[in-house]
Amino acid sequence: MIVAVGGRDVHVEIDGVRVRFVAVGTPLTDGEFAQLNARKREILRALLVGLREGSSLPPSVVDWPEDQREAYEERAAIIEYDGGLDRVDAEVLAEICVRGAR
Repeated sequence: MIVAVGGRDVHVEIDGVRVRFVAVGTPLTDGEFAQLNARKREILRALLVGLREGSSLPPSVVDWPEDQREAYEERAAIIEYDGGLDRVDAEVLAEICVRGAR
């Protein structure tokens, strides 16, 4: 996913339990990085909407096959514990990871 900040494009990458912002061209300034971090929840939700539309998995996690639900639950727990995210954000990121892996 690409988002705009400060008039330039920034790539959003999911790296294990972290969300990385990679600027095209010069590195992000502290101010740009702060803007992106403030919008992280919004950015992740937009990414998830796009993945849901193109996914073979049902929209609701409760309707997923058992192996996919287990992968999601495990990933959410790891993200919450190791990544330091709250449970809601960890679940969003876990769903992105599992949907993106299919």
